[in-house]
Amino acid sequence: SIFNMVVVVVVAPEGNWPWQVSLNRFGVQFCGGSLINEEWVLSAAHCFQGLTTARLTAHLGRQSRSGPNPNEQSRSVSQIVSHPNYSSVSQDNDIALLRLSSPATFTSSIVPVCLAAPGSAAHTGVNAWVTGWGLTSENGGSHAPRLTPAMEVEVPVVGNRQCNCILGVGRITDNMLCAGLTEGGRDACQFLRCENPHSADSSANAPRSTMQ
Repeated sequence: SIFNMVVVVVVAPEGNWPWQVSLNRFGVQFCGGSLINEEWVLSAAHCFQGLTTARLTAHLGRQSRSGPNPNEQSRSVSQIVSHPNYSSVSQDNDIALLRLSSPATFTSSIVPVCLAAPGSAAHTGVNAWVTGWGLTSENGGSHAPRLTPAMEVEVPVVGNRQCNCILGVGRITDNMLCAGLTEGGRDACQFLRCENPHSADSSANAPRSTMQ
């Protein structure tokens, strides 16, 4: 069944993604982000709807959800700025910025991500990387194993026109990037959004849209 599909990922070598941020609320990880400079983290707006900064913590330089993380720095979040035109219905403009309570200290394990240049495009067939600590099976909910070490998976970019044909016309906007395999098996679940063209809200059985 596609609803029990295993998501194929591998352990990310330590230091491979030094801009990756683990976002926790009340000590529980619920979303991820990317460090873009010493004070700001880029994440997804859907993570913060209805939330305040109370007990919201960003963990930088983290490799594992459990066990020691000797290179880690933690900062509380002082401000959440979601895109003013974010739509929870269409997921358009699903982007947010988080301001750290104090600047991060850059190290070999904590480095800001290189942002795409204005006007640049991710071309069809170019491989992209998905990283994080999500679930290991499709629609697994609380019964699916969560990833303890940071994981990574490589997926090809799919053109938005083709992706709209697969997922449904109008699902993918010009503000979205679609990536994945039509046969499924490589995806990111529940730290990035998983979408299923055969259900109302989710899948890894087809290319998927993401703003990460």
